Amino acid sequence: HVAKLYRKALTSLRKNELARLRKELSDEKYISQNIIAYTNFLYAKEYAGIERAIGLNVLANKNKNHLNLHKFNTLISKQALHNDLFLKFATSDFKKLFSSFSFSSLDTIRKTILK
Repeated sequence: HVAKLYRKALTSLRKNELARLRKELSDEKYISQNIIAYTNFLYAKEYAGIERAIGLNVLANKNKNHLNLHKFNTLISKQALHNDLFLKFATSDFKKLFSSFSFSSLDTIRKTILK
């Protein structure tokens, strides 16, 4: 009888502990995913700023040389990568916020330089 009570107590403790751990891991996973999403968003934003600066410099100086175009295309690729990673890990609220941003100025610069 004592063994049965002991086993029941251990089982109960394990279940409570598992439930607690599951919640902790769930919270950590949620937080980790948000950190990963936000970090990738910041990288994409940084690369967009650099792309804008290089693009405006190219347009202002009419300096479409191979090196500038290579840098420009590399920045576009890096942004795409970080945007994709952001969207993979972002919550639906973050995705809605992201979709509300306007990228029209970058699109205009890209079209002008890459044509």
